[in-house]
Amino acid sequence: MSSSTAIPIAPGLRDKFAAETQRFFIVRIENEVLVEAASGPVGGSLESDWVAMLRAVGDTAAYVLIRTGGPKQWLAIIYVPEGTRIKDKMVLAATKATLLNHLGYQYFTDEMHANDKSELSYTHYQGTLKPVSALSQHEVVRQEVHQQENAERSFRAKQRPLSMSGGYHSVTMPFSDSAVSMVQRFANGSANFVELAVNNAKNGIDGVKAETVGAGQVVSSLHSTEPRFTLYKYQSKAFLIYTCPDKSPQRLRMVYSTTKPSVGEQAGKHGVTIAKTLEVSDPSEVTEQYLREAMQTRSAASSGGYLSPASAQPSWARQRTENKPRPKSVISSAHPVYSLMGQSNRNSKKIVLPPPGAY
Repeated sequence: MSSSTAIPIAPGLRDKFAAETQRFFIVRIENEVLVEAASGPVGGSLESDWVAMLRAVGDTAAYVLIRTGGPKQWLAIIYVPEGTRIKDKMVLAATKATLLNHLGYQYFTDEMHANDKSELSYTHYQGTLKPVSALSQHEVVRQEVHQQENAERSFRAKQRPLSMSGGYHSVTMPFSDSAVSMVQRFANGSANFVELAVNNAKNGIDGVKAETVGAGQVVSSLHSTEPRFTLYKYQSKAFLIYTCPDKSPQRLRMVYSTTKPSVGEQAGKHGVTIAKTLEVSDPSEVTEQYLREAMQTRSAASSGGYLSPASAQPSWARQRTENKPRPKSVISSAHPVYSLMGQSNRNSKKIVLPPPGAY
């Protein structure tokens, strides 16, 4: 805690301050008394009166008292320009509490310290009023992401709901003219690969490209960094492939996941019958072998059923898993407790043994 001095205040300064007619006071210590060196009345605006204060303060250490708002909204500034003696600095610092006590602490809402005219300027004062964030850079980024997610949820809530079951909410985004044109080309057979994407405004589906692609080139044709909906025709069957790479932005992942169910339905309205719907997180998995296995897998529904890469694994991989021998029991003979129970056949009664350390 800093100490204070017993320096008195000039009576005229206290009375003038109490009159509440002045915008600023410049107070100095002369002959061990706090006296008024200059003052200025309330003028047009705080900024214009601040300029007048800067002209009056000079280059000598002083207390600058300036009214920033109502009668009880004063700012106290200790102005200590370069060249001020160490002794004078110490006296100014110690006497500040004495000055505010003489005038009334209840009038002062803020304090500043200035070492030159730039720190005493109105611009510098305005800068001190800006809030300083206590968040780290990581927390700021995370807060921005949460704000974006909340904004996206609000936007989604305004869209027409397609279905709502089990807490899952999906929305319908209309196809743009480019999407409709490309889907119709897919339906009439002039293209077997159509890429669809949510537009930048996130209120519709745009067509990205429509072309003829061989089964071996599907992997290289899929977008590798962002989610996409892709219509692909393989062996005369139409696949709807939803790709959502792990490295894609979280906000896009959320948008596409809520839009996914409606894309197949809208494609159906333009003449496309979806045989299977596939969902992958790694576009490199969509090989010709994967498509062939997906056609043969019966676990997915024949119309609109979702098929993950795990359920579409090659038959040889499933057989190897099914044929893998099960681990044998570590108990190779009947437990001695059977003899105590009078049981000669160990299969006639089962004993559950607690694991080591259970009690």
